[in-house]
Amino acid sequence: MNRFIKSTLLLTGLLLPATAPAMTFSESIVQDALVMNFEGRIVEGDMNRMVAFVKGLNKRYGKFPKSLVVLNSPGGSVIEASQIAELISKSQQAVLVINSCASACFLMFAASPTKMIAPGAFIGVHSASIDDGETTLSQAVSVIMARDLRRYGVPANVIGQLITTNPDDMYQLSATDLQAMRFVNLKPTEIRPAAETKNR
Repeated sequence: MNRFIKSTLLLTGLLLPATAPAMTFSESIVQDALVMNFEGRIVEGDMNRMVAFVKGLNKRYGKFPKSLVVLNSPGGSVIEASQIAELISKSQQAVLVINSCASACFLMFAASPTKMIAPGAFIGVHSASIDDGETTLSQAVSVIMARDLRRYGVPANVIGQLITTNPDDMYQLSATDLQAMRFVNLKPTEIRPAAETKNR
């Protein structure tokens, strides 16, 4: 996305200001796996904070044989989410949703080749908005999101729901939608508490 569009989005509010509560990052060690928790609304600067967080983990723990990102977010900045999604895609990082992943968070979920969902988790999409409304610019952003999602292999039906669902509404992905995305449905017994948790 070019600099002009990014600047315009920031000025109009589609990129949330840095003064808004940022996404929090924490880690858990579960058996031989490193679990990274990404929680909260996605705001400007979260991409850089996430990169610094992961670099810190690599320095502290070294290489783990297994790793997992747990997503819990209502959405937020499309640009920040799309940048994090690119890293998830390139690193082939597995993701898990236990509670909710909606709106811009869906980009991060869709980017993973290994998508896991806990029973009762909510996955939702809608079109982009600016100041809680649709504009020509926000519609353009929705189209860009749709292209990214298509690249990640998201079914046409889900992309269509993103484009046609109003910003003040939410389309919850059905079991059929999720099956088409080749997700893994976890059993309650497969979700173990963390042995160690640290917040960042």
